[in-house]
Amino acid sequence: PINHRHFAKLNMLDFFFGLLESQDIRLLRIGLSGLVNVSSNPNFRNQIAMKVSEIIKILDAHDTDSIISALTLIYFIGADKGNDNASNIDSDWYKLLHDNLKHLQTRKFR
Repeated sequence: PINHRHFAKLNMLDFFFGLLESQDIRLLRIGLSGLVNVSSNPNFRNQIAMKVSEIIKILDAHDTDSIISALTLIYFIGADKGNDNASNIDSDWYKLLHDNLKHLQTRKFR
């Protein structure tokens, strides 16, 4: 997308990752949405893959939308077979998705 060049110039990934640490659920969602948006760009995807542990932490959240966005982001990274960083997490990717989807089935959501 057209805004990716501007996002790179403004270091928006740092901004989005910073929002993941927020206690405000709205800011957390904005951070996740921003990361999902830019994950279609291979350069951003590589950078996100290097910080995948920060996304995995969100899977313990109680907010359904945040969990779904985090799983979507992990899926996008893991599904990218051409990404060297993603191939390093590929084997963990299936287990991570499987375990968390299984765990989510036992939780009650809104």
